[in-house]
Amino acid sequence: MNPFVLTIVWMSVVSGVLAACAILERRARLVPRPDRPELSPPRANWGGNPAPPPAHAMTARALAGFARIVRRKSVVSDHRPGLRLLGRLGACVSLLVGLAMVPFAGTWGGGLTDPPILLLDLHHGLAAIGFLLLLASFSRIAVGLSERNAWSRIGSARQASRSIAALALMTLVLAPLAIGSGSLRLHDIVSDQQLPIGPVAWGVAALEGEFGHTLRAWPIPAWNVLAQPLTAILFIPAMALLLGSPRVDDPTTGSIGAAGLGLDADPIDVYWSRIDARLSLVFATTLFVCLFLGAGSIPFFDAPRLVARLAPYVGDTLPTLLVTGLQVGSFLAKSILVLAASSRLKRVIAVSRVDRALRLTTRRLLPLAWANLLLVAASTLWLAGFAGGAS
Repeated sequence: MNPFVLTIVWMSVVSGVLAACAILERRARLVPRPDRPELSPPRANWGGNPAPPPAHAMTARALAGFARIVRRKSVVSDHRPGLRLLGRLGACVSLLVGLAMVPFAGTWGGGLTDPPILLLDLHHGLAAIGFLLLLASFSRIAVGLSERNAWSRIGSARQASRSIAALALMTLVLAPLAIGSGSLRLHDIVSDQQLPIGPVAWGVAALEGEFGHTLRAWPIPAWNVLAQPLTAILFIPAMALLLGSPRVDDPTTGSIGAAGLGLDADPIDVYWSRIDARLSLVFATTLFVCLFLGAGSIPFFDAPRLVARLAPYVGDTLPTLLVTGLQVGSFLAKSILVLAASSRLKRVIAVSRVDRALRLTTRRLLPLAWANLLLVAASTLWLAGFAGGAS
């Protein structure tokens, strides 16, 4: 595919997920609370409908954004604008590079041996992902150190302690994925999830009759959320600790904390911090779809067969483009579903304090991740020996 066209498609996918993230965030913040009416956002006659708040109106949001841009920027004497700019650029650039590594469009033709369609294909992609996550966390620490107040520095110290524990947990979470696929390349991990689950396929192969033939015709894909469910569960708190925003306010719930970034922030700084938080959530969502939900692959759908059937009538280009569009649409749909689930989960789960989150990580999640790593390594060796003996 043309690199220019591929870049446009990638920007469209990222923009679509960002728009879905913003919509879900705004709905979570402005949702009515019949049990707690004092927490409901104020309503007013806006556009002739007093039911929704003014923030639901696109005109009001556009005017508010324009007012942030044209207003005079407030200057705090003790702030360090250079360090803050470096932190903002480091966080956004590292997240965008990580998004460029995600295989969102599958392969050109839909087959496992076809060339992959992605902007940045690295053979050590998982290691690069860990480095980019660490760089984004360090950039947030730099933004906190650029502000003058002590509460922002306390937020930076909390972010540093969370990053150390989360990076250790993330290393133990990503290691089973590399062992299961035998590669650090993201495309290889995605391709491995399109194969049927090994033990299930061996059991189905032993069945005879029409029922066994039907099961073999509809193989269950080896998505890591099914093959390694504990790894998928541990991935969520690891990413939440590593990419959690140290802001003093929560844009989803509107709650204000005692320590964190943004106490003296200008509206433009608040805008960029929200962009950073949304990019972090989009990156975590797309990475989860890539590592555990097979990226853009569609279950029980044989893309090469569709291309082979349509090729005699319209050629190879149009069926290949059709398959690529289906894979991109599947990836986008999976990402939006994961975003909706995470937004709902964040609303029903209580936010833990930093010290309790670190205690839970070091005393519970790290030993559990070690046990999961040993279990995946042992099962991989056993299945490899079993497959060799069976062949």
